[in-house]
Amino acid sequence: MRGAAWAVPAVVVASAAPAFAASTPPPTTTPTFTSSAGCGTTGSGGGCAGLKKAPQIPFVVKNTTGQPLYFQVTGVKSWQGGSAPANWDTNYGTSFRLFTQNGGSTSACTPEITTVKNCGGTNSLSVLVQPDQTLSLWLVGAAEGAASSFTMAVRSRWVDASCAVVVPETEASSTQISSSANC
Repeated sequence: MRGAAWAVPAVVVASAAPAFAASTPPPTTTPTFTSSAGCGTTGSGGGCAGLKKAPQIPFVVKNTTGQPLYFQVTGVKSWQGGSAPANWDTNYGTSFRLFTQNGGSTSACTPEITTVKNCGGTNSLSVLVQPDQTLSLWLVGAAEGAASSFTMAVRSRWVDASCAVVVPETEASSTQISSSANC
């Protein structure tokens, strides 16, 4: 009698499993931001923005989702030697600028991206990235005033058209940008 009572629930569980397995949602994808070593505009070099003695880093953004998203640069730090400044610079247009990469040249990076999107009371440089689109961009920091090696850090996030955060704010640091790698 006990053996028969246990056999009935086992059949019910076995028949319920395939229905549950069929309703499992597909995995989601996350847009990406990848930076690489940059260069410094030293001496008479003018680089992307025409700034002398300024760091530049190339990076790639890729929207692997099925919806248009905005990649936002929410802050930048650039410095020479020592440790990073305590505060993030959010003064786009004066302290940092963003450009499309034009033919892979470190000195011909036009046009400049000037689109600003206000999300949650914060104005941020914003690039609309369509589904399955990959963009190569250049971020140029403020002029440092001396020819030396630079380091740059970028704070960014991904939001949708309504400003809902898709990927929370993250920080990425470039490897040291050497003045010998003149832009």
